[in-house]
Amino acid sequence: MNYYRTWAEKQSSLAQSLESGALGASYADGAIILCATISTMSCLLWARSRNTDKKRFIEIVARFGGGVPDSTRVSGVLLAEAVPQLRQQLGIAEKALHLSERNDKTEAEAISICTAAGIQDFKKRVRRYSYASLLYEEVRCGFAHEYKPGERAADGDQLRTLARVPSREISYTNALVIENAIPVTRRRIYFPLERISEIALAVADGMDNECANLNANPFDNLRVSIPTPWWSEG
Repeated sequence: MNYYRTWAEKQSSLAQSLESGALGASYADGAIILCATISTMSCLLWARSRNTDKKRFIEIVARFGGGVPDSTRVSGVLLAEAVPQLRQQLGIAEKALHLSERNDKTEAEAISICTAAGIQDFKKRVRRYSYASLLYEEVRCGFAHEYKPGERAADGDQLRTLARVPSREISYTNALVIENAIPVTRRRIYFPLERISEIALAVADGMDNECANLNANPFDNLRVSIPTPWWSEG
């Protein structure tokens, strides 16, 4: 029996109903439900340890969300913004009207670019801009703590239809911000709720497989050995 899959499907249905305006809710409420679903599974997979919430969340998304599209994929858009010297190698046009995950890179591609450029601690830095990490930092934490996306994320993208971006595809918005008294344009990543649902369901499938392999009951702590190091630590 696919217990986690069935449970995650119910949470996905609830989240999408909330995004559609049920009970006066919005994208934020759906994102909170789905990220909490992923967090629950990340807490149940490994042996308990303190101060590992972020590492667990990113790890389980990177480990089980590795289908197509891959959650270890790196936001070349945000990496280029953080390290401007890599913009040309990453192929990110500074004045592009609209960007999507088609402009991003696989982890291997991003690591190769950073290595060639002599970037220090390149693997850990690249993984900081993975979809798995950004989902935790900008969506899960942003909405859970402040009921709004993090500084590098958006809760919508009005140009998606015009740009013909598929419903599950990550995209980027442009935000005008003031830095050192100068207005500058910054990119904001947008995770459509359908994409977060897809990730939650992939994680649920992974948990069902782990339960079957360990002959464990659903929603028991599986006490799998803690990774050394965690994926987010490189």
